[in-house]
Amino acid sequence: MNTDGESLSGVTFVMSADIDLGGSEWTPIGTSSTDYYFSGNFDGGGYEFQNYVPSTSHTYSGIFGVVSATDSDESVKIANVSVSGTGSLKSTGGGIVGLARGSGTVTIDSCVSDVDIAYSGSGTVRFGGIVGYCSASAGTLVIQNCVNYGSISCSGSGQLYAGGIIGRASGGTTTIINCANFGAITSSATTTCYLAGISAAITTNGKITVSQCVNAGAISAAAGTPYALANTDGATSATVQYSFYLSGCASSVTNAATTSNCSAFTVSEGQNHIATAVSYGTASYGTDSSATVILNAIAADSTDLLSWENVSDSSSNFYGCPRLVGL
Repeated sequence: MNTDGESLSGVTFVMSADIDLGGSEWTPIGTSSTDYYFSGNFDGGGYEFQNYVPSTSHTYSGIFGVVSATDSDESVKIANVSVSGTGSLKSTGGGIVGLARGSGTVTIDSCVSDVDIAYSGSGTVRFGGIVGYCSASAGTLVIQNCVNYGSISCSGSGQLYAGGIIGRASGGTTTIINCANFGAITSSATTTCYLAGISAAITTNGKITVSQCVNAGAISAAAGTPYALANTDGATSATVQYSFYLSGCASSVTNAATTSNCSAFTVSEGQNHIATAVSYGTASYGTDSSATVILNAIAADSTDLLSWENVSDSSSNFYGCPRLVGL
């Protein structure tokens, strides 16, 4: 499809084993936003692309370089994909998808990225642990049940848009739900950079919702304001809600117009549950192993997918609190 322009719309691919990419630069599936993009469906089956090295010769890097739901009634889904590796990139990249675009709906579901990215240069770079950049026009991007463990760093004079889940969104509607970032995001670049644990930037004509997400990665920048959860400056509509962040991981939490029920947590040595009380709605939750709300694994060395449960207080009033299970 990278040569004949066939988008494979409506075709479903299923991965049946791990694939070792051999440590050579990977030519992404879909290399152009105008001619060569992927519009099919891909089920990774929980298998992994191993020894992945991002392309430094293509504008969009990722296992999938460009994914497009071109028409308003078109849906594209990438699910159950895992990837591990290390490298740099030319311009825009994500562990799973470099660029998601179109007027339809692109869904990234239950994917895991453990790709360490180090960039040094003077260009503008957009990178996310799961998706690098969304140019959705009037379309919709949904990222759900995804985890990033990879670190992202930038040096030189380049401008970096880097988020644990998505780097930057432009236009359309972006929804990020039930996702977690464990990777550190740092910039020593002299140019102002936009960094956040979940979503790093969104332009003025875009809408975004971040809900039931966790950031446990440290976020720091020599120039610019790092955010524990999301930088939504300029978004037409921005909501960040029911999400956790590691205490002290960044100088700010979010600048979303609507922010509710977001709490910091700390982790006790040798334990995998929150060590500080959190409050949601009108209810407060404790910290011991019998507490109603427990983070069942803030552990960077875990390689399992996060799964979630909705939890209630003793009166069965749901406050949108996530419970992480299965780690």
